[in-house]
Amino acid sequence: MKQLLPPQVLLGRQFYLSATPLLLALCCVSFTYAKPYDHNPLTNTTVSVADRTLTGRVTDEKSEGLPGVSVILKGTQRGTVTDADGRYKLDVPNGTSILVFSFVGYISQEVSIGNQSSVNISLKADSKVLDEIVVIGYGTSKKSDLTGAVSGVKEAELMERPAPSLNQQLSGRMPGVQVNTNSGRPGGRTTVRIRGFSSINSSNNPLYVVDGVMLPQGTGDQFSNPIDYINPNDIVNVEVLKDASSTAIYGARGANGVILISTRKGKAGESRVTYDTQFSVNTIGPNKPKVLNAKEYLATEDLAYANMAKFDPAGWAAGKWTYLDPVVRRKAFSAAHPGVFDANLNPLYDTDWFKESSQSVLSQNHQLGFSGVMSVPSIHFHLTIATIRGLSKHRT
Repeated sequence: MKQLLPPQVLLGRQFYLSATPLLLALCCVSFTYAKPYDHNPLTNTTVSVADRTLTGRVTDEKSEGLPGVSVILKGTQRGTVTDADGRYKLDVPNGTSILVFSFVGYISQEVSIGNQSSVNISLKADSKVLDEIVVIGYGTSKKSDLTGAVSGVKEAELMERPAPSLNQQLSGRMPGVQVNTNSGRPGGRTTVRIRGFSSINSSNNPLYVVDGVMLPQGTGDQFSNPIDYINPNDIVNVEVLKDASSTAIYGARGANGVILISTRKGKAGESRVTYDTQFSVNTIGPNKPKVLNAKEYLATEDLAYANMAKFDPAGWAAGKWTYLDPVVRRKAFSAAHPGVFDANLNPLYDTDWFKESSQSVLSQNHQLGFSGVMSVPSIHFHLTIATIRGLSKHRT
């Protein structure tokens, strides 16, 4: 008897063959959904926040404008810096925003502007980070971190001892800086030696740099230095680079040292007119040199001639020193210049030549200055009229 196959197996094979094309068709079908268009204009409008302009001024504790203060909108890259008067202008979005004010040496502040159109703040100095800064040609550095040999003189120290020239004001102010006066003329030429005498042929003068401008060094043969033409009262700071590292900045011209000078400049938001005057009288100190009077001088001359017989008896006996006889010389001088000696060759006058060659006269110095800022450039104008008389006569 013939056995038949189970019908469930055949049915399963037929279902598998017919289900495969159906699954492939379902995988190729994509379903899309379209949202009906809303005719309400309020739901189809893109909302944007408009910017507004914020202005203000940043000052210090003395109510003076701070230039270069960074003003940044917190959490963004949007910002600006203050101008020379400390004023700023920045576009900020409407709503609540926070501005961050920061400046070197001052404590940073965060201010919520809200709906304000103008924000003025005052920054306080940060005493913890504020330290003395030294300009070293290629940047700035804290004085405690500076390894080079640098000496400085501030304006207050320069004003303690008024002098006709800056070089004379530097005398005795800084170690390692030698200032020698080569003339008795008031304000006369002085020589400044920072690193000693390095050459016998070329100049040993230091390099003067005034507000970044290098002055010619010269050879030292002139009666004055280039720095003598700058009014000492216009100088606010002097820095001296004494070591060899100055040659890395200024080359061979800095081999004899470099003197950096900063002068006065006009301040933003402030116009000033100043007038200063100085009066002085040169006098002889209490320890006046003691000299011989006329009779004492003649007695010394007689004693010197008498000593000839003791130290050279042979020459004395031969009349070798007869031409130095004081009596013979005085008779000849009295005949040529009558009225100097009497009949007994005694002096008629007793002149104090130290007193006759010196003078105590009035010296005066008048200075008229104007400083301020007009638009962009700063202006500092100084007019000086000085009449300086020396202690020696005919030295003006």
